[in-house]
Amino acid sequence: DRVVFLRHGRLVRDLRMSDLAQRHRIMALPPSEEVVVPRHLASAVSVNETPTTHHRPGQLRIDTAGDLAPLLSWLDSLSLERVRIEPLGLRSVYDDVHRNLVESKRTQEVVS
Repeated sequence: DRVVFLRHGRLVRDLRMSDLAQRHRIMALPPSEEVVVPRHLASAVSVNETPTTHHRPGQLRIDTAGDLAPLLSWLDSLSLERVRIEPLGLRSVYDDVHRNLVESKRTQEVVS
């Protein structure tokens, strides 16, 4: 009923499987205005923006925990385009936990 993630022998994430089923990632083109998370949603939402590269446009990434229904009116107010909503499974959490480790290895390989 629980899953934990370790990195270098240290606990970095501890989730109940029931909570994992209620997590989603929303991807969209970033709006022209800054995205401000309302105070009442701050504990259930994290917002990140990936920069534009010559290979692809930047994207807005909104990760959620819990039911999506309370977020829908806020999301609608953002006037997002090219919106994709997907459930966050174990793979997504694993990728988030280990992303910095993989990126630092890539940087070391380029420098070497």
